[in-house]
Amino acid sequence: MSDDKRNTVEVAFDDRTFRRLVACAEWRKVPVPELVRAYAEDWVDIDYPESRGRHTRRATYRDGPIGLCEGTRQEASRNWIKDLGEEAP
Repeated sequence: MSDDKRNTVEVAFDDRTFRRLVACAEWRKVPVPELVRAYAEDWVDIDYPESRGRHTRRATYRDGPIGLCEGTRQEASRNWIKDLGEEAP
């Protein structure tokens, strides 16, 4: 792929998730799209080799994004919700 052509994906986030992304991007001093790209690339670096049967040490500690597993999502910490001044869903 040449440098002047980029693959793009448009993703819609709910308000709460977007506010969290903005807060993280501000903390890291990067634009939101750069932060989202870094998060996606991080998971691809784990999931791609795993999907090919090549188990990685990083995957031992993280078995996938919480958002892909309803059970894990329900068990995840909700402390960040208080930071946004909201009630738990």
